[in-house]
Amino acid sequence: MLTTSYSADALINEFGSAGEADLLTQYAGPLTLRVLTWLFGCPTDLGQRLLADMAHIADAADAGAAGEAGADLDECLRRLVHLKRGHPGRGVTSRLMAHSAQLSDDEVVHQLVILMGVSGEAQQNLISNALRLLLSDERFAGDLSGGSLPVEDALDEVLWADPPIANHSTAYPTREVHLDGVHLPRVNRW
Repeated sequence: MLTTSYSADALINEFGSAGEADLLTQYAGPLTLRVLTWLFGCPTDLGQRLLADMAHIADAADAGAAGEAGADLDECLRRLVHLKRGHPGRGVTSRLMAHSAQLSDDEVVHQLVILMGVSGEAQQNLISNALRLLLSDERFAGDLSGGSLPVEDALDEVLWADPPIANHSTAYPTREVHLDGVHLPRVNRW
């Protein structure tokens, strides 16, 4: 279970009294990163540092500032790996280290960076797109106060019509294909 400092409620409490919020930067992004640091098994102080580093990377105005934040992120993840080598837990970091592939510390750090980068953006976009639909579309907004379609239907619609990453992996036909009356020629990409 997530601790109170990592919960959605804690984030909402941070901006709730203002009466407005940027749901991407004040809610979906931070919530996603908080959950990831929890899944990695970060102690609170290290998790807060990782959150700050990721925010600095995202907000960096120049390559130098992003590079400094990236270096600090790398150092934080190395500290986390060192900590988990001595005191394994149930988190993703410990599981990566216990895997039969016998990943080196560098490999574990790189896997954690990839997980933060790839899953972070997709999750924050899914949360943002779903909230936008729930708050702006009457078919779903009514459910928040006892009305029409359920939240699960909103999530299904977002995943179908406005997915978090629409074109992540491009695929090309390796042979000529006819699909729904559309001719797709063979594409030789290599």
